[in-house]
Amino acid sequence: MNVSFKILWFEDEPNWAGMEKMRIINILKEHELKPIIDMKTGEDFDVREIQGNEYDLILVDYMLEDDTKGDEIVSAIRQNSILTDVLFYSSQEQDMINAIAKKFPAIDGVYFTQRDYTVFTEKAKSLISKIVRRSEDIVNLRGFVLDNTSEFELRIKEILNFCWEKFG
Repeated sequence: MNVSFKILWFEDEPNWAGMEKMRIINILKEHELKPIIDMKTGEDFDVREIQGNEYDLILVDYMLEDDTKGDEIVSAIRQNSILTDVLFYSSQEQDMINAIAKKFPAIDGVYFTQRDYTVFTEKAKSLISKIVRRSEDIVNLRGFVLDNTSEFELRIKEILNFCWEKFG
């Protein structure tokens, strides 16, 4: 578990993205998380950049610049066994759903929403809350505490070794 929340976002309209980005940041701050949002336009997509599964959420617009389609990005993500939650959105909602339905092999684990700012924001908020609840599971919290405790113990040990050498 981490105190940062990493989002990979494929969007080619800077004005819409800027407005929604501020809303997403506010949602993350409600959960006391540090937002880290990597914006991409679609033409700069390279699946190798995300194979480490370090993102908590991926947001993908269906219609991107230069005729890049979001369904191609989502398909590549799933074909490379990247299981991060994906929120797929478009103002052409039915075309988006049809494009995903036609993909073979089928694309699993994708959430859909409209590009409308009220609907999009509510769907993103619900999805972020789901991800946070999953990370707050007692097993995950135990790992988070142990990870931070062992780092603290390592620092204390280094300080004690340094003091032992200096003070004899």
